[in-house]
Amino acid sequence: MVGNQKVAVIIAAAGSGSRMGGGVLKQHIKIGGTPMAVLASKVFLQCEEVDYLVYVGEKGAPVTEDLFGPAKQQIFLAEGGARRQDSVAQGLACLPKDTGVVLIHDGARPFITKAVIRRVLEGVTATGAAVPCVPPVATIRTRTCTLDRSSLYEVQTPQGFRRDLLEQAFASAGESGLTVTDEASLMEHIGVEVTLVEGSYGNRKLTTQEDLPMRHRSGIGYDVHRLVPGRPLWLGCVEIPWPLGLLGHSDADVLAHAIADALLGAAALGDIGKHFPDTDIRYKNMSGSTLLKATAALLGDAGFTITAIDATLSCEQPKIAPYSQEMRERTASALGISPADVSIKATTQEGLGFSGRGEGMAALATASVCQPGGMPEIHYASEMTSKEER
Repeated sequence: MVGNQKVAVIIAAAGSGSRMGGGVLKQHIKIGGTPMAVLASKVFLQCEEVDYLVYVGEKGAPVTEDLFGPAKQQIFLAEGGARRQDSVAQGLACLPKDTGVVLIHDGARPFITKAVIRRVLEGVTATGAAVPCVPPVATIRTRTCTLDRSSLYEVQTPQGFRRDLLEQAFASAGESGLTVTDEASLMEHIGVEVTLVEGSYGNRKLTTQEDLPMRHRSGIGYDVHRLVPGRPLWLGCVEIPWPLGLLGHSDADVLAHAIADALLGAAALGDIGKHFPDTDIRYKNMSGSTLLKATAALLGDAGFTITAIDATLSCEQPKIAPYSQEMRERTASALGISPADVSIKATTQEGLGFSGRGEGMAALATASVCQPGGMPEIHYASEMTSKEER
């Protein structure tokens, strides 16, 4: 509540998100483990000034009130329409009669802060209509000339209005058939001046895959195999001419196995024993290249991108340096990444241990991966530790 006016927020989360791609509606993409539109909603539910929240989702949206956690505010769920303004109108229709101020927020802006929300509420209290905005950071031009950006602003949400003015604007748009992309435009259509308040560059709208924050993870893999006569020696997807080879159910490529384990560990998908057990005849003599391709496919299905591999082989002989570049290239090809993102090196054990005695080889690998859905630290909303909240 501000003054004697009860405040409601409408979360517009019924869009198709076609520019995001990826097969999941963007409002349901998880950031820090929470669907982004729900994450945005939770910030408003932490504001003492907010009395009601209306979540407007697409038809059949997998959203229930329990997703929002415990809240003192009353929460309503509504089904959106074909256009943004249709969805907001559906939200308006859900509001209790005692609502005096309405905030409308994009479900694809999960990094809103309480500081911005309060500035908008202050603007609404003063003038009846307010929107947050930031000056553009890039040069903007038409096809024929560069614009003076000192007079330009990027408009954000939440956009806030007195309820009576907002309903008047929607009624006018309905009568005239006007279609707009935000509520401030509706207000301007009926002659209401909209106050600009300070937004936040962090309050960006997530529209494409490139907009998504990334979660970075790493994993470690280790493998060891015995050297025996009568077996080919495969290391890093390259066959090395040598009188001894590594013993195993597959081709026993110790480097490829360590790399695969590191990748599976980084993605928390288990290990190669889980996915490629040596008791399964299908994996008999499986090549390291095939193993890495299958591992990369598992990570891709889980939404991970491989960013870097670093592997070290422990052996006395043969010398690995003449083959290391080819190993990097073949390993990278199997994983679908650049050789520049693969490091393969070798070391001896100075005659110590099983590898030092030439009885076997061991490999240690680390892998780095990333996945959309990380959350910048300053945007964890529960405590609001960003500078603008201090």
